[in-house]
Amino acid sequence: MAPCRSHGSDLLRDPGQPTGIRPPWHAAIVEGASTTFDAPASTERHPPGAAARVAVVEGQRPQVVELSRDRDASVGRSRSCDVVIEDRAASRLHATLQWSGGRTVRLTDHGSRNGTLVDGRPVTGSVELVSGSQLTIGSVVLVVSVPPTAAPSELPRSVVDDGIVASDPVMVAVIEIADRAARSDVTVLLDGETGAGKELVASRIHRQSRRAGGPFIAVNCGSIPDTLAESTLFGHEKGAFTGASSQRRGLFEAANGGTLFLDEVGELSPGVQARLLRVLEERILVRVGATEPLPVDVRVITATNRDLSAMVRGGAFRQDLLYRIDVLRITLPPLRSRPDDIEPLAARFLGELARGRDVRFSPDVVEALRRHAWPGNVRELRNVIERALTMAVGDTIQLDDLFGQATPDRGGQLRSRVHDVERDAIVEALEHCGGNQTRAAQRLGVSRRALIYKMERLGLKERPPSRG
Repeated sequence: MAPCRSHGSDLLRDPGQPTGIRPPWHAAIVEGASTTFDAPASTERHPPGAAARVAVVEGQRPQVVELSRDRDASVGRSRSCDVVIEDRAASRLHATLQWSGGRTVRLTDHGSRNGTLVDGRPVTGSVELVSGSQLTIGSVVLVVSVPPTAAPSELPRSVVDDGIVASDPVMVAVIEIADRAARSDVTVLLDGETGAGKELVASRIHRQSRRAGGPFIAVNCGSIPDTLAESTLFGHEKGAFTGASSQRRGLFEAANGGTLFLDEVGELSPGVQARLLRVLEERILVRVGATEPLPVDVRVITATNRDLSAMVRGGAFRQDLLYRIDVLRITLPPLRSRPDDIEPLAARFLGELARGRDVRFSPDVVEALRRHAWPGNVRELRNVIERALTMAVGDTIQLDDLFGQATPDRGGQLRSRVHDVERDAIVEALEHCGGNQTRAAQRLGVSRRALIYKMERLGLKERPPSRG
């Protein structure tokens, strides 16, 4: 047994990361890791840098500790332990956690006085934990995260759910971890590119959880006007502000007993972030214009396509709120990193959108779908299939139907496809941001000047008159 080692109250961080910024807890394979699955001769068991972790999620200050492959992590009341349990029910050395690089973590309870619960069941001696396993020591709850391995034979072959099609091992591993997360009320942060399916995964977590009988409410924080955000989320009393003609429940109250999904959480203003933090910490809310607190029982799942740690460093996002929502992070890979999902997703969309028509893809269409980069991810794929069905003549979708009108030369055809993709992405971003060009540019990851130029080039905005 390895001796306990002192970490004090420091949070582990990535090399080069500023002190005080908690590293994101990546509980899923990130972009680019699909090459591990594609290489049959590879002996690497995890993507580079992947590590198992244990997080304290309830009962005391949140803490995340990375598990090393070459030494055990100690858990107990002693201040010299890696994970300090601030509860008298814990023994000084309560248990150790050992990860050797595989898909499980070995928990060893060292004859603790009050025992350890794993997913609500008492354990003695040693037991193997999988990703998402919940440990309870006294009043303190911990969750284990293990990165998926590279062996697809060890994973379920496919997952088909309402809106979710996962055949690629990368995405199957993500769903496997989401299902484990559903077994507890641990706060989940979903990150990934726009259109990758974050709301679908959040909905699945809700349906697989003990809260499945309660409401699932999803809201895009970027679409709420700043002046209405507090009222929308937390409710208001009659007369609280101009136009508040009656009392109104907010989304937190509406989701009581269920799950509230806050998409694009990075778009919330600092004032709303402060109120959100209080609700998450105290499980109470105060409506705008009220003084009496109301208890709420809501599981919160958040999502973002932005770098929240960078926003913290820039002063745009609260560090304490990031600590609270970034307990278990699940990164959704972009569609281009899970190519085995493209064809089954396209087939599903074709079946849904054909409305009884007997339509199929030509072989070159299937190949083109697999080769496309899909900057708009799953949402773009659905839009492309819908447009192809509109353009198709007969019962077979041809290549010309897929990405727009073909031109005689291959270069022109490629330019036409690129323009279609850019136009769709810009229109979607503008609609999402209510026509606000600055926010749409941020969403697309370009400058406002570049967005205006692209809009003019694609015929989405009139060019200014020349000056002579």
